Order: sequence, then structure tokens, then C-alpha cells
Amino acid sequence: MRKITFNNLLWISILLLVSCSEDQIQTYNGPEAINLFVLNNQKQVNSAQLPLGFLDDNIVDSTVYLIANIQGTVVDHDRIITLQVPDSLKSADSIIFKFPKKVILPAGEYSVQFPLKVERQGLDSFSNGLNIVVQVKSNDEFIGGVYNYTTVVATNSMPTQWIGYTYWFPNRLGQCSKTKYRFVYKMLGFYDFTPIAYDYNTLDVYKNYLNVKLDEYEVQHGVRLWDPDLNKNVSFP
Repeated sequence: MRKITFNNLLWISILLLVSCSEDQIQTYNGPEAINLFVLNNQKQVNSAQLPLGFLDDNIVDSTVYLIANIQGTVVDHDRIITLQVPDSLKSADSIIFKFPKKVILPAGEYSVQFPLKVERQGLDSFSNGLNIVVQVKSNDEFIGGVYNYTTVVATNSMPTQWIGYTYWFPNRLGQCSKTKYRFVYKMLGFYDFTPIAYDYNTLDVYKNYLNVKLDEYEVQHGVRLWDPDLNKNVSFP
């Protein structure tokens, strides 16, 4: 009977490992498809809020950026991505919001960004906000992927709660109010905390930074920032 040496076992193990690894490698063999997302604080999300109430009254519109990613292969020529909205939004399309219905995906690229512009005029008639849904429309080059649509909820008002609220917020940002939220937006440059909502360390950094800015405000104006909504000075726990 032939003995199996240590070297034999080693080579058999390596061959089995390589064989298993090759079996586990899967390639995408389906049709070329497009997945849509909203860019939110440099992260891609499937939906986002756009409260234009943060803006000064003289600003008439706001723009967010959507991103289309291919679910397939990169090629050496430009391709066209076709977009649409549901029938229920066609009356508002190109009036309250605008976006390109055809977007060019450049050769060699796997994604492309494009703007979604929202006009303030007309939003007031939507008490709960306007749900803007952008969909992939199938053409000769692409179909809709796993995420074949994305949503932006646009309002012309201020949020009544921190966007992205989690159980960390009471001890980091405290109670939400319009005055307080406007100060946060002015200091941080964003209003949607969803990407970092569970990151209590980052929320701590923002809390400390905002308190420093409150101190600077008091030095500059001679008084602490007053919150008429909460009937007290603005503070962060």
C-alpha cells in the first residue's frame, strides 16, 4: 500500500483549496442593467429628503445629484441611459422638478452623476412633500437593475425632527427646533444625518463643534442664540 507523505497531503490540500475558490468565483452573466441612487454626504442611498425650508427666501430652487451605476461590464464606447417618472408625476415633471431624460455613460466608466433640480414654487401644495421618483427606462443598451428607481422627498418647509434620528440624538443634538436646525445646517453644511446616525463618536465631534460655534456666536453678538420655538437659548447636550 502506497504511503501518503506530508508533501502529498500538502499538495492535495492546495489543489482542493484552489478548486473550491474557482467554484465560488461567480461572474455576472445577465443583461446590462442600471442601478439608481441619490448622493447624500458623499454616500449613495436609495432615497433622501430635500427640505428647501433651510434656504433663504430669495433662493428659488435646489439641486441634488443622482448617480447611475452599471450592473454589468464596462465598454469602450459611450452608452445612453434612459430615465422616466411614473405616470402620477408627469404633471409635475419639468415644472416642479427637472432632470435629464437621457444621460450619457462615458466609455470606460461604470457610473455617471446627473442633477435633479427642484423648484420651490408649487411645493406648498404638497402638505407631506412631493415624492419625486426617477426610474430607469429600458432601452437597447440597459434595463433597470436591482435598484431600478430612486426617490427624493422635496418639501418647502423645515423638518420637525432630525433627519436620520436615532436613539443617540437626545444626548448629542438634543431636541430639534427650526432655529436650532438652521444653525446646525449653517455650521455643518448638511441637514441629513442618516449616513452617520448610529456613529455616536462622529455625533460627539459635531456636538462639541456646534457648542464652540455657539460660544463664538455669543462673543460676536453679545448674547446667546435664542430659540423662540423652545423658549430658551440654543444648546447641545
